Amino acid sequence: MQSERLTIVWRFTVKAGREEEFESIYGPNGDWAVLFRKADGYDGTELHRSREIARSYLVIDRWESSDAFKHFKERFRDQYRVLDIRCEALTEKEEHAGDFTPIGGYSSKSMSFFLSIQLSIFLSNQQHSLL
Repeated sequence: MQSERLTIVWRFTVKAGREEEFESIYGPNGDWAVLFRKADGYDGTELHRSREIARSYLVIDRWESSDAFKHFKERFRDQYRVLDIRCEALTEKEEHAGDFTPIGGYSSKSMSFFLSIQLSIFLSNQQHSLL
């Protein structure tokens, strides 16, 4: 299982007025991606903003394997922690939605389907928490 591709999904609710800064840091060329690119096995980051819920985002990080991500975390532990602490001021809520393995190969079409499911679950949870 360790050699399978790894997709890590995070959900965020960003503090009002901090959206632009959040998008800059968490986007595909932001501070997180720059740090990740220092490691072998990093395969990209996507940032998605909800169309239905203000200030709600999904971040998708892709790695060649769980081992590649593990080695990254070991090698860049201190830099990761510093950036993580700095980013805490940007969000009201941060949730690790899960670690996933693509089925049937990786494609943008399969990722779009995956994202639509994740966003539906996220929106459903947000609506229930408002009740």
